[in-house]
Amino acid sequence: MPTYDNITIKIQISGEDVPEYFVETDQTAKTISCWEFSVIVNAEKRSRTWAAEFKADGHSAFCRAFTGGPTINKDIGWFDESLHTRRRLMFSEIHLVDDDNLLQASPETRIGEIQVRCCYFEAMGEDNAHISSSSFGTTEKLHEKAKKGISQRVGLGKSEQVAVSWRYIPKWQEDIVTFLFRYRPLGWLQAQGIAPPPPKAPTPAVELGSTKPETAHKRDPEAKVKKEDPENLEISGDEDEDDQELERLLTQVEEVRARKRRRKQQGGPSQKKVKREELPRGFHGEVIDLT
Repeated sequence: MPTYDNITIKIQISGEDVPEYFVETDQTAKTISCWEFSVIVNAEKRSRTWAAEFKADGHSAFCRAFTGGPTINKDIGWFDESLHTRRRLMFSEIHLVDDDNLLQASPETRIGEIQVRCCYFEAMGEDNAHISSSSFGTTEKLHEKAKKGISQRVGLGKSEQVAVSWRYIPKWQEDIVTFLFRYRPLGWLQAQGIAPPPPKAPTPAVELGSTKPETAHKRDPEAKVKKEDPENLEISGDEDEDDQELERLLTQVEEVRARKRRRKQQGGPSQKKVKREELPRGFHGEVIDLT
């Protein structure tokens, strides 16, 4: 949650806190920026009167003054329409169009940003004029090349009656901090590596005894490998039958060893007999004609 000098600003949708991603703090510029998807102020006791000025998409919406006492869950997510009415802020759809006139008309658009400027001030007198911008929430179309990832804007809800509150002409003094929230769709933030990727769905288990192995392989590409790998095979069966089979095999091995011992005791190591062929013998005094 963005915090600076014991001042915390957070965005809520339907009463739920919205997570912030990639929060950066610039101590020199006294700026905290983050990406994310009612604007609540919390602050500890301060020695001077200060104010939180709220802007959305580059337009002023609301400014609330705070005394030096503690500030707990003060909502400034409103559009100050008049002395007697306010309108709740809400995310609304924006239409992306290929109109070069829109691109030239708003080269420095601040759409996609929510800014809360906190600073000390001195009240110079009462002011009965509202501070909000008359063009707030009127941007319904945006050039598709103006800003990447934009699919929504900050719009206005229904008007609500409020009690008349004191309004002052402020003399701005020292800036405390400026909170800058950049809102984008969660899918765009994940594609840019700003938000963590969605969790992967677990791979369904494949039974080795499946009657349709080709279907199992389609569900799990590793199922075929697991089935053919003997190290991964799980042999199921009755434990008593396994013991009997092992005992039978050990008995056969012992019988083979006994036969080998008997052969050694009877005649030593077995030797193969070689049959010798008798050479033909000639008769005494016989003459053989070689011609």
